[in-house]
Amino acid sequence: MNCPNIIASTRFVLITFTLVCVFANDKYFSKTLPTGRFVEIPLVVVMKFVDSKIAHAHIYLDHALLLAQIGLSDTSSLPARNMQEFMTKSINQNTS
Repeated sequence: MNCPNIIASTRFVLITFTLVCVFANDKYFSKTLPTGRFVEIPLVVVMKFVDSKIAHAHIYLDHALLLAQIGLSDTSSLPARNMQEFMTKSINQNTS
């Protein structure tokens, strides 16, 4: 997980951070049979706090990358086929 970005005002606090979720697809997922494949996918979490309580939270992920890693999607049209490609392209875009 990276360092969170924090935006604070007198009415609310907004926190965003990214993390990588790693798991094995060994249970039913989205009405599909377990594939036993290893999954590594980046997530972005945005949370808003009001009066020290979570007002709402949003979790964003690349569903196409997830489906490709468990073998349910064709990877030929994806910009990244796995986490290593995703991170390499992200780093290259941020440094150029």
